Amino acid sequence: QRNVNYDNFVFDDQFDGSSNFDLPSGEILPTNNFSYSDLAVGLNYSYNPEKGPGLFLGASMHHILEPEISFYTEAEVPGTNKLFRKYSGHAGLRLRLAEKIDLLPRALIYIQGPHTAINSGTNFRFEFGSTDNAAIHFGGWARFTNNAEAPMTWDAAVAMLGIEYESFLIGFSYDAKILSFTSGGRPQGALEFSVTYIGNYDNSNSYLCPSF
Repeated sequence: QRNVNYDNFVFDDQFDGSSNFDLPSGEILPTNNFSYSDLAVGLNYSYNPEKGPGLFLGASMHHILEPEISFYTEAEVPGTNKLFRKYSGHAGLRLRLAEKIDLLPRALIYIQGPHTAINSGTNFRFEFGSTDNAAIHFGGWARFTNNAEAPMTWDAAVAMLGIEYESFLIGFSYDAKILSFTSGGRPQGALEFSVTYIGNYDNSNSYLCPSF
C-alpha cells in the first residue's frame, strides 16, 4: 500500500504575488492512495551433524508478480514502473579446524533487475569455557556490485566481531566503502549491530531438525 499526503504540497501557481501561496492550483495530481499484491517464496536446507562439516543452502524469489508501483496509470504517463523480481541465494559451511576452532565461510548473492550484489567471506569461531555454548567470532567479508551503468566492482570490505552465548550471537561489524579510499575522498562506512538467534537441534530423533 502506498500513500501520499497532498495537504502540505505547494506549487508556483498558488503564489498570490505577495507573500502567500493560497491560490488554487492547476496541477493535475494522481490518486494519492493505492495498493498492490506481492508474493515471495523461499527454501532453506540445513545440515549440522555433531561430527563432520555442517552445511546450509538457501534460495528465494521476491516480487514474483513484478507489480506496478507508480502513482500514475499507463494512460496518464506512458511507460512502466515495475518492481523488479528479486532473486537471492546463500550458502555456508562449518569446518572444524581444531578442537574448539571452526571456520565458517559464507556467500550471498542477490539480483534485482540490472543490479547484482555478491557478498563473500569467512568467520572464525573460537569456543571458550568448559562447554561449547560460548564462543568468539571474528572475520572479514568483501562485497562486489554492478548495475546497468557500471561493471562489477569491489564495493566494500566488512570486518566483524561477535560473541556467542547459549543460542544467541551478538555481532558488531563495520562496512567500509572501497571507493572512498581509492578516490581519495572522505572515508565512508557504517557500523552495524546484530542479534541472531541460532536455535538448537533435537538429537533424540534419527534426523537433525532445527528446534526454535
